[in-house]
Amino acid sequence: MGYQMIKGYEGENNDIDNPVHVASCMKHFLGHSAANSGKDRTPALLPEIDLRERHLVSFKKAIDAGAHSVMSNSGIINGVPVHASYDIIAKLLKQELGLNGLVVTDWADIENLHNRDRVARTQKEAVKISVNAGIDMSMVPYTGCKTPARIRKS
Repeated sequence: MGYQMIKGYEGENNDIDNPVHVASCMKHFLGHSAANSGKDRTPALLPEIDLRERHLVSFKKAIDAGAHSVMSNSGIINGVPVHASYDIIAKLLKQELGLNGLVVTDWADIENLHNRDRVARTQKEAVKISVNAGIDMSMVPYTGCKTPARIRKS
């Protein structure tokens, strides 16, 4: 289904310059549906064989179809936050599966490396960990543009 969706969004030749096509974004790499609690952004324990046989196949087909981007899973697999995992993002997704596109975090994932997951001592270290893992873009809430409390009419 993912393969056909990518072709539907991007066209047969992945021509996203065409005004009727858009770049696709696969979500959420990897193991998002396998959280132990059944809830979003919670840990999963996934043996390597399950990871490869049950969770990689659809992503591989979408990459083969030409997907231009992927959003990482906000959760933790086998004790490591996905958006901090060099093995999952750089080695598995980019090198082994061959993604030649953008990897983006979900909402506040890099901040969560410090605030929630406690794998980074500071926010700066959290950014470094994610970039080194292979993340290309972060969805950063609240700190980018501040909305004025009151907008005056001119």
